[in-house]
Amino acid sequence: MRVLSRFKGNNIEIRPMRETDIPESRRVGQEAWSDLVSRDIGRKIRYPIRPRKIVETYMWKEPKGCLVVYEDDHLVGSAFSHVWGKVGWVGPIEILPESQNRGVGRKLLDACEEYLRGRECQVIGVETMPNIPKNLHFYIMGGYVPRQLTLITEKPVRVSESRPIPRATRELEEKELDTLLPRIVDLSKQVNPLLDYSIEFRALFKKRLGQCMIIDHEGEVGGVALLHSYNRSGDTNFCSIKLVLVDGNLPNPWEAFVDLIFACENKALELGRKRIYSRFSGDNPKMYSVMTNCGFRLANSNIRVVKDGDYIEKTDFHISSWAG
Repeated sequence: MRVLSRFKGNNIEIRPMRETDIPESRRVGQEAWSDLVSRDIGRKIRYPIRPRKIVETYMWKEPKGCLVVYEDDHLVGSAFSHVWGKVGWVGPIEILPESQNRGVGRKLLDACEEYLRGRECQVIGVETMPNIPKNLHFYIMGGYVPRQLTLITEKPVRVSESRPIPRATRELEEKELDTLLPRIVDLSKQVNPLLDYSIEFRALFKKRLGQCMIIDHEGEVGGVALLHSYNRSGDTNFCSIKLVLVDGNLPNPWEAFVDLIFACENKALELGRKRIYSRFSGDNPKMYSVMTNCGFRLANSNIRVVKDGDYIEKTDFHISSWAG
């Protein structure tokens, strides 16, 4: 462990998160989000606590990139680094309200950036809420540049809107994962040459986060979708389409994309979920139109800010988000 700074007489120590830190880091995250949202809407609310399963998944993926900050031996914040090939992002970053505006969060973000550069990431970014000036100020003053909106959409899951899953679309079995991973790398690089989403597929099965739907085309996987459907601290009413990748060289990639979306919805219905969420780039009007036609409605948005590198998504048939 090392003390990174002394600040106003207090010792600031930043180090990788340990399993024993998880309960307190979850509490700190809940306090930070409760304060932020309460200030935004003008009334006091209690924000849901982050599921332990998600924290453990982050730590499994990047054990040295999940950081905690201690101030005078008290845990006052945490942040999680994510690595997708040569693309790195941070989220969430959470600081207790009473420890904000004193440089603690800046030191924590700097430590995450140092970690991501050490992992040879050529792009570093974050997604934050565009309606919170304090957040935007924090990242812009840290050298981040706003690049795009990420749209947050939702849809009720109804029996009346289900449809037969196309024969070519099916759920991937865990025993098939190793064979699929090279194809995931290929599909990732269609989006951006620096990307590699394969860790998300490994985490899905390792941590039992949900299901992977695939669509076959002429003996090869033409597209994939990750559905997160794990029990979120007792809330089993919703699930999320976390990632969709479709080969742009298919004869009709948009048709394959829609088939995967409906395959995820049918799985959500089978699991008894009542709502399904998805996040995708606001720079893609066609995607927004397709998702709207599939019954999704715009619920909110984030803004993606980038510090290192220039990141451009080169294919339309893709869903993902840099939000933890």
